Amino acid sequence: MRKFKLSFAIISLVIVSIGCDNEDEVKVPESEFVADKTDIKMGENVNFTDISQNNPTGWNWDFGDNSTSETQNPSHTYKLAGNYTVSLYAKNEKGGDHTEKQDYIKVTPTTGNLQDTRDGKIYKTVKIGRQWWMAENLKYETDGCIAYRLSEEYGELYGFLYSFSESNEACPEGWHLPSKTEYETLINYIGSDPGNALKKDTTLWKSYSNNTNGSGFSALPGGYLSGAFWGGLGECAAFWTANTVGSNPVHLEIWDHNSICEFVHYIDQYYYSDETKFYIRCVKD
Repeated sequence: MRKFKLSFAIISLVIVSIGCDNEDEVKVPESEFVADKTDIKMGENVNFTDISQNNPTGWNWDFGDNSTSETQNPSHTYKLAGNYTVSLYAKNEKGGDHTEKQDYIKVTPTTGNLQDTRDGKIYKTVKIGRQWWMAENLKYETDGCIAYRLSEEYGELYGFLYSFSESNEACPEGWHLPSKTEYETLINYIGSDPGNALKKDTTLWKSYSNNTNGSGFSALPGGYLSGAFWGGLGECAAFWTANTVGSNPVHLEIWDHNSICEFVHYIDQYYYSDETKFYIRCVKD
């Protein structure tokens, strides 16, 4: 009997030992995550938490806006409006697992309204970074302003075209004509591909499939007037800045053909006379 009891005890110990080894075995992670909020405004921060199973030791996040992280529980700021798909690849020495959540983060612009006390017209406004911008072109009637091709319909749709000499005094009280630096601040905030993020996603642009209007700026291709030449309708949005280079005014152009923003200053004084007219976007003081 004693020999039997001893053998049974040894077998029991072996069984217990085998069970412990199985419990300590490293397994492939099961990837999962949550966010502290999923509906936010432009410029807000989102905190992501890894809740993956089986002890991952590495993480690869994709936030859906060309930004990534290898931190376990990252924070991320979404600058532009849109619906963003977020994914996490969690891994350890045994392998990895991928989880993707379609349109998980929904980002909307912070918007408002501006009423011009001079004529009562109301404009949409949008906050981009720390700046408040008019989200449509100025329509305040001055002695020299004009609608594209003298069309009332175009004037209502695109706003009015102004000469540089009257542009600095055209914005309503509390707002002003943006400087070149303020436009550069806007573009730098947006980052890569600013043209598509500034252009409204509308068929008014000849090529519009890539337009996101993620900034809420809602630029429209209203063309311009240069002397007797009307051009750019459907292809170009041109805006005055408050600056000059020498005696040459600086303006911002957003073109359809290359989807980028570029600053241009006047070179040919004859061609670019005071008869040249562009649109105005005002920025808050």
